Amino acid sequence: MTARSPEHIKFPQNLVWHPDSDDCGHTAREVSLQNTLSAEVCVSSRCAVVTCRGPLIQGTVSELSDELQKLIKEDRSEYCQVVIDLKGVQSIHVDGYYELIHWKDIFVKKGGDLRLANVANPNAFEQQMRSLGKPNLFRIFPTSVEAVASY
Repeated sequence: MTARSPEHIKFPQNLVWHPDSDDCGHTAREVSLQNTLSAEVCVSSRCAVVTCRGPLIQGTVSELSDELQKLIKEDRSEYCQVVIDLKGVQSIHVDGYYELIHWKDIFVKKGGDLRLANVANPNAFEQQMRSLGKPNLFRIFPTSVEAVASY
């Protein structure tokens, strides 16, 4: 017997309904958790490093935005020098690109900068930025250590 999605249950946009367990053994709850982003902030005397894990997509960009907003509210110069470490980011959708562009503009207006580290595919990232009309906007580094040292 094949399990069917109940018609009366509304699932969040980022959650695809599966029966109790799909072919890979994922439950509906596990699928939902895969579509979350965590952002951990570490601040030094030189800059702030925000390490992201998870997809940077429409339903998750607010997590990154919340952490960056906290840095802006502190109003300290080292908090305007930011490195976003994307090592744990599996995918970036258009909303993620626009969020990065938005925050780059904010930090530059405050006299700082936003640089990227550990971009999974820098060439594809830059190609997407060109398609959005923002080529060469970000300085991209292979590691967060190199990005921090660039400040």
